[in-house]
Formats: sequence, structure tokens, C-alpha cells
Amino acid sequence: MDICFKLGERKHTDTLRKFFSQRGLNYKGYNLWLPKAMEEYYYGIKQAILGFSEGVLVSALVIQDCKNMKGFKELKSGRTIEEFSRRYFLSFSIRQVENISKQEGKLGIICDARSDRPDVLNMLKINGYKEVARADLYHEGYKDVVLMKSLD
Repeated sequence: MDICFKLGERKHTDTLRKFFSQRGLNYKGYNLWLPKAMEEYYYGIKQAILGFSEGVLVSALVIQDCKNMKGFKELKSGRTIEEFSRRYFLSFSIRQVENISKQEGKLGIICDARSDRPDVLNMLKINGYKEVARADLYHEGYKDVVLMKSLD
């Protein structure tokens, strides 16, 4: 089996857009976020760690420098196709983001996850992320969990 991970390039924009458009997870405003996110990806504001199996995109993690916290990288959105969901593709991608962030001199990484996704929260906590807050980030009356990991 041929599996590889790489930092996405501009040429992957359409593939990445299609990949994420098929995996919206019913987030409010997702259809507005995706075109903006792909434009920012195209222009290098956002980056992505891409996981391929046999040349097919099976996992993607979109990242960016945190706009609200100087010195931090932010995990924006991650998806893995169902057949690869228990193969640690996102955990591996997160470790790559941590390595990139350390090389860039970042202080830490911040992210959020829906409170009704214990699988995602557990994966982040196993990878050393600590819960720092719960807030209504995307849905009024619905708590999201904010997590952070220090890179020192």
C-alpha cells in the first residue's frame, strides 16, 4: 500500500475543495466558510497537511497562523474518509503541524472541536492538547471545546 503525507501546494486547491465539500458535518455557515478557506489556501494564508493512499486524497488538515494569538498555529479543519478513520492519519498530520510550528518558532497550537465529538476530543487529548475553554463558537447555545498545546 502506497501511503504518503505532504504539505499541500496551490495545485491541490480544487482537490481539497472537493474533499471538504463532501464532508461538511452540518456546521452552521460551513458553505460560507469553505470558499473563503479555499481562497486563503490558494494564496498561502492557510496550509494543509494532505494524506494520500494510492494517490487518492484520504485525509486533510487545514492550518494557519492564528489570527487572534500571535505566535500560535491554529488547526482549522480536519477530515479523513471513513475507510481510514481509525488509522491515525489526523494524529500523524497534527504531529507534522507541531514539527513545522516548532521550526517556525511558534509558542503553541490552538484548536477547537465540537463537544459532541468525543472521538476527536480524545484524539486531541491523547496528543497532548489541554482543554482551555468551552464557548459558543459556531452555534448559539451549543458549546465547542477550545484546546491548546504548548510547544516549549
